[in-house]
Amino acid sequence: MGKVVLFTGAPKTGSTFLAKYAAKIISKDNKRIAVVDISKNKGIYHNICFGRDQDTIGLLELLNGNGNKRALPYGENIDIFTVTSKVILDLVPSVLLKRVEEIREEYDLVIIDSDLETSKSLISCSVKTIDELYLIQDLHEENAAQMEIFLNKIKDRLKENEINATIVCNKSIYCKVKFEYFEKYFNTLGEVKAVLIPFEERNMIVDLNNKSTGHIKTNKFTNNLKKALYGLCSNITNVNSKVKNIV
Repeated sequence: MGKVVLFTGAPKTGSTFLAKYAAKIISKDNKRIAVVDISKNKGIYHNICFGRDQDTIGLLELLNGNGNKRALPYGENIDIFTVTSKVILDLVPSVLLKRVEEIREEYDLVIIDSDLETSKSLISCSVKTIDELYLIQDLHEENAAQMEIFLNKIKDRLKENEINATIVCNKSIYCKVKFEYFEKYFNTLGEVKAVLIPFEERNMIVDLNNKSTGHIKTNKFTNNLKKALYGLCSNITNVNSKVKNIV
């Protein structure tokens, strides 16, 4: 049975950036990955799927109980469940989690990419499907405040459902806020892991090129980012050390 992880954060903190590259790196270890896109910004996944907007209804098929019949494959080991931005999605959290529970048998890992509000609804469900929560935070004060509100609402449910939480500090060098400030916002969870993802301009350019061509390539990233992404992936699941050399 595959692990189910939830990536979430305030807008523009980089949850989709990290979810898609984590999926790519882990898939290189010959693991089958499902990415379930319930984020508000769906253009990124459309680009990955080569602009086939007319076909990107895999998420609807999943919610209707049709498994992965209409999932869009990326490479050999990644299936993407998304919809076009034109679709008004009436998402029932308990139904989504039930469907994810059904398909997790077919994958080694299911990554759910979601916004904070939807994530709160998913975690508040009595259905225990999510194994781990990855909180994406860039340390900007406005975003940190949103995350603090989110954590206060879900912290009890995290304990009840035994969901492990990891803080991912994205674009860490870009922000001037000290790490002690960062810890202050997340001490409501007690013991939590933290992963730092560096900010470097070159990586922004590489990611923009990837978006324009519909790829998820990591080979042109800086060594610092490659190392950090590999560390994040190793936190999610066991990744063969050989993968580190080809990221």
